[in-house]
Amino acid sequence: MNPDMTILFQILKPLGVTLATNFIWDASKKGAKAILDKLKAKFVKEDKAFKNEEQLAEFLEKLATKQPNSTKNPYIDVNAIYQDIVDDADAQFVDSFKQWLGNNVDMFETLNVESNKTVTNYGIHNEGQFDNSGTIKIKNTL
Repeated sequence: MNPDMTILFQILKPLGVTLATNFIWDASKKGAKAILDKLKAKFVKEDKAFKNEEQLAEFLEKLATKQPNSTKNPYIDVNAIYQDIVDDADAQFVDSFKQWLGNNVDMFETLNVESNKTVTNYGIHNEGQFDNSGTIKIKNTL
């Protein structure tokens, strides 16, 4: 799936984070684990917006894989996903989540860089050459 068609992309884009086309949410990655740990501290332990870590992980996975229904206000989709996962939803969750994102946007930039490195580590390399018309020809090699 193209990440620029996900809810996560839609909510991060106004914050200045553009996800790479090969972006994947992988909780085993260092950057994703750091994000998950901070989210757990805030929304599982402190605010108790999620009952457990599994609910939070499901929430994040859906943000990273689902296409938004509302491109004008992707937080409608954030709220819908949250309410589908949590039985006793916190009415202030979306506002708290927006604020948390704004305060931690750099962590998503780090994860985006990690996703790019992952592709290279699997042996996929792009090589570019200028042709006579001034365009670049890209060749993928494995």
